Amino acid sequence: MHARGLELRASRLTGVALDGAQLARPEWRDCELHRCSLANTLVRGGSLTRVTFTDCRMTGVTWAQTTLEDVTFRGCLLDLASFHAARLRRVIALDCVMREAELAEAVCDSVRFDRCDLTGANFRGALRSGRAARLHPGRHHRDRGPARRLDPVARARRLGRDARLGARDRGARGGVSEPYRGANFP
Repeated sequence: MHARGLELRASRLTGVALDGAQLARPEWRDCELHRCSLANTLVRGGSLTRVTFTDCRMTGVTWAQTTLEDVTFRGCLLDLASFHAARLRRVIALDCVMREAELAEAVCDSVRFDRCDLTGANFRGALRSGRAARLHPGRHHRDRGPARRLDPVARARRLGRDARLGARDRGARGGVSEPYRGANFP
């Protein structure tokens, strides 16, 4: 399926399959997608605002140069997903599998990855603006100042944790938890 300017407004989709679709400049606003499949879908440009994905299969989905604002991924399979050069603002991923996800050159503002498997994920060149992206469950990081590169290793040093991510799990003390082992940070 090829579609340009696909608009969805105040919609609820359940069990819809858009596998392998190519969507140019979609505009999705106030939508809920439940148990949908967007595997290997290419989304280029456009924006998603106030969209919730629940238990969706999105293996290999590409959000190239797309703006995601107030978007929630809950229990989704996002392995091999690419957010290359995307703008993520107030995006939350809860209990998602994001193995080998690509966030290179993404601009992140108030992005959270809670209880997600980020094994092999690549954040190289990702930028943050405003508040820092939260990579550790239950930890709040607040940075002030202009946009700067995401640097979890330096942040770990500042907080007195082991700078080598994945070296060991410090459990209750807030160290790097198992799902974050192997993530590719700059």
